[in-house]
Amino acid sequence: MKTKFLFLYLLLLLSKNLLAKDYDLSNIFTQSFNFEAEILVVPANFKNSWINETRVIERNSSGVKVEDKDYENGNLKEIEYQWYDKNGIRIKYKDSSDEEFSIKNQDYNASFKNLGIGDKGVLPTLYSNKGNKIKSNWKFFKEKEKLCLKIENTYFTSNNNIHEVIEYNYYLDEKGKIGSFLFNYYNGNKLLHLLEVKSKTINYI
Repeated sequence: MKTKFLFLYLLLLLSKNLLAKDYDLSNIFTQSFNFEAEILVVPANFKNSWINETRVIERNSSGVKVEDKDYENGNLKEIEYQWYDKNGIRIKYKDSSDEEFSIKNQDYNASFKNLGIGDKGVLPTLYSNKGNKIKSNWKFFKEKEKLCLKIENTYFTSNNNIHEVIEYNYYLDEKGKIGSFLFNYYNGNKLLHLLEVKSKTINYI
């Protein structure tokens, strides 16, 4: 009898493993798309519109370079560049002020390939040419039956003080494409909630 129960238990575990689905999100940030969002300035309850154009401008065997153009209330606000490795991990970032962040020479094993619900991890730290740095962590889960990839970026000054924290929540379809998102911006170590950014439309090209 014990052998029968053990067999059934092992069969149940095997069936769960077979039914568990792996998700490949390695190209989530390396596709061309446009989005329109609404920015809520939280303390003042003031709203702005945000339109973004994300374009892949270079793709090779080692990774992808992406250009981000941001428009606020119809006016071009900034142009940023992101570099991602073949596993979808950001390894370099240049903002509109020409501050450039990169992973330097650190070893890392982060990847957005073959993710399962409940997976989480740490992304490589990005160091800037001005002494600042960005530390990030992520988790992949379901929220109200929607797939969600949450990435939290903590920005440190050259004095190692926390300047701001940005929380990105990407809600995905079963193919791993972004259907909607919700971003939250905080001052310091989440001391003050500054902005909430909610997507209105996302169009892949």
